[in-house]
Amino acid sequence: MGRVLNRPVQLETVHQGEVICFIVPKDAEYPIRVSQKYLKERPDWIIHPCQQCGFSELFDAPSDLMKAVFPALPDGAIMEAFTALCGMCGGNQLIQRRGAILDEPEAE
Repeated sequence: MGRVLNRPVQLETVHQGEVICFIVPKDAEYPIRVSQKYLKERPDWIIHPCQQCGFSELFDAPSDLMKAVFPALPDGAIMEAFTALCGMCGGNQLIQRRGAILDEPEAE
């Protein structure tokens, strides 16, 4: 966490004096900004690295991402797992609720 000391230029969503949060994704060069909601929900989920670039985090809280990917999902519904496009490269990420048992793909 850190406090913004100066008035940001060209950033309408960040304000001087605001406390902002960061997380350092595994194997990432730079930290990414995250919300308090993301930090609150993050321990309940396993975010599998992107199959394409290896990015291991999300830019949105899992509950917000579920609503965006599945807009018809009823309020309060929680999925055991879902896939979403990687925010870094557009590849695929699997987001799995901790403790969820997923079927393994059958070997051919």
